[in-house]
Amino acid sequence: MSSASVPVGPQEAVRLVERPPDTRLTIQTRRTDYTVVVIAPVWGELLLQGGERFPEPVAALLKGGEEIVVRRRQVTLRCQKRRVTTSTVRSIQVHPTTG
Repeated sequence: MSSASVPVGPQEAVRLVERPPDTRLTIQTRRTDYTVVVIAPVWGELLLQGGERFPEPVAALLKGGEEIVVRRRQVTLRCQKRRVTTSTVRSIQVHPTTG
Protein backbone atom coordinates (compact mmCIF):
# COMPACT_ATOMS: atom_id res chain seq x y z
CA MET A 1 0.00 0.00 0.00
CA SER A 2 1.43 3.37 -0.91
CA SER A 3 1.75 5.99 1.79
CA ALA A 4 -0.34 8.37 -0.35
CA SER A 5 -3.44 6.16 0.10
CA VAL A 6 -3.11 5.86 3.89
CA PRO A 7 -5.24 8.39 5.80
CA VAL A 8 -3.57 10.91 8.09
CA GLY A 9 -5.07 13.12 10.78
CA PRO A 10 -7.36 12.04 13.63
CA GLN A 11 -8.30 8.35 13.47
CA GLU A 12 -10.69 6.06 15.35
CA ALA A 13 -8.42 3.07 14.73
CA VAL A 14 -4.94 2.50 13.33
CA ARG A 15 -3.96 -0.84 11.81
CA LEU A 16 -0.18 -1.00 11.92
CA VAL A 17 0.10 -3.33 8.92
CA GLU A 18 -1.45 -0.58 6.78
CA ARG A 19 1.17 1.97 7.82
CA PRO A 20 4.57 2.44 6.24
CA PRO A 21 7.67 2.33 8.44
CA ASP A 22 8.50 5.70 10.03
CA THR A 23 4.82 6.63 10.41
CA ARG A 24 4.49 8.86 13.48
CA LEU A 25 1.45 8.67 15.75
CA THR A 26 0.41 10.80 18.70
CA ILE A 27 -1.67 8.72 21.10
CA GLN A 28 -3.49 10.42 23.95
CA THR A 29 -4.61 8.14 26.77
CA ARG A 30 -6.57 9.05 29.85
CA ARG A 31 -3.32 9.70 31.76
CA THR A 32 -0.48 10.19 29.25
CA ASP A 33 0.35 11.44 25.77
CA TYR A 34 2.68 9.22 23.74
CA THR A 35 4.63 9.69 20.55
CA VAL A 36 4.97 6.45 18.60
CA VAL A 37 7.08 5.77 15.53
CA VAL A 38 6.23 2.61 13.57
CA ILE A 39 9.41 0.62 12.87
CA ALA A 40 8.21 -2.77 11.54
CA PRO A 41 4.43 -2.66 10.98
CA VAL A 42 3.97 -6.41 10.36
CA TRP A 43 5.62 -7.29 13.69
CA GLY A 44 4.08 -4.42 15.69
CA GLU A 45 7.55 -3.01 16.41
CA LEU A 46 7.49 0.61 17.61
CA LEU A 47 9.51 3.34 19.25
CA LEU A 48 7.55 4.71 22.20
CA GLN A 49 8.09 7.96 24.10
CA GLY A 50 5.92 9.74 26.64
CA GLY A 51 4.97 10.26 30.23
CA GLU A 52 7.16 9.84 33.27
CA ARG A 53 8.07 6.24 32.44
CA PHE A 54 9.39 6.88 28.94
CA PRO A 55 10.96 10.35 28.69
CA GLU A 56 13.30 8.99 25.96
CA PRO A 57 12.29 6.75 23.02
CA VAL A 58 12.33 3.01 23.79
CA ALA A 59 11.73 -0.04 21.60
CA ALA A 60 8.32 -1.65 22.12
CA LEU A 61 6.12 -4.37 20.61
CA LEU A 62 2.34 -4.00 20.36
CA LYS A 63 0.68 -7.00 22.03
CA GLY A 64 -2.79 -8.42 21.55
CA GLY A 65 -3.33 -7.44 17.93
CA GLU A 66 -2.20 -5.18 15.18
CA GLU A 67 -4.60 -2.35 15.85
CA ILE A 68 -4.82 0.62 18.23
CA VAL A 69 -8.41 1.79 18.75
CA VAL A 70 -9.90 4.90 20.36
CA ARG A 71 -11.93 4.10 23.50
CA ARG A 72 -10.29 0.70 23.80
CA ARG A 73 -9.80 -0.01 27.45
CA GLN A 74 -6.03 -0.26 27.13
CA VAL A 75 -3.07 -0.88 24.86
CA THR A 76 -0.56 -3.48 25.97
CA LEU A 77 3.07 -3.30 24.87
CA ARG A 78 6.18 -5.33 25.57
CA CYS A 79 8.79 -2.75 26.46
CA GLN A 80 12.22 -3.06 28.10
CA LYS A 81 11.55 -6.73 28.93
CA ARG A 82 8.36 -5.92 30.80
CA ARG A 83 4.67 -5.62 30.00
CA VAL A 84 3.28 -2.08 29.90
CA THR A 85 -0.44 -1.34 29.79
CA THR A 86 -1.75 2.14 29.05
CA SER A 87 -4.93 3.75 30.31
CA THR A 88 -7.88 4.09 27.91
CA VAL A 89 -6.99 5.54 24.50
CA ARG A 90 -8.74 8.88 23.97
CA SER A 91 -7.37 9.94 20.60
CA ILE A 92 -4.97 8.90 17.85
CA GLN A 93 -3.38 11.37 15.46
CA VAL A 94 -1.53 10.04 12.40
CA HIS A 95 1.12 12.39 11.03
CA PRO A 96 2.14 12.40 7.36
CA THR A 97 5.22 10.36 6.52
CA THR A 98 7.96 12.46 4.99
CA GLY A 99 10.44 11.23 2.47
